[in-house]
Amino acid sequence: LLSTMRQAVAAELAEIEEAKTYAVENQGDMEVLDAVLRKADLYARIGDKDAAVATHLEVCEMKSSTKRKIDSHMANARLGLFHGDRSLVKRSIALAKELIENGGDWDHRNRL
Repeated sequence: LLSTMRQAVAAELAEIEEAKTYAVENQGDMEVLDAVLRKADLYARIGDKDAAVATHLEVCEMKSSTKRKIDSHMANARLGLFHGDRSLVKRSIALAKELIENGGDWDHRNRL
């Protein structure tokens, strides 16, 4: 069962990497961003906290909207809550608050 799950994750990760490579070569920034977000969601789904947090931070460093950056920080806060990492929760919420104060919309302000 475990080897089957690992193979499925490896196949999905390879598919995402292929989509990202294709997006970098042939499409725009939004498609690359979508591929990176899919990768972060995969890592979160399988419970790889460190890889998911790093991938969400990669989203924040990319050229993306403030809304997407806030969503990434909130996803990191949820990961911290799930894994019991209080420092990650505090750091992620502080970064999200900073982004909201510098141009976030009312929907994200209310979610926080």
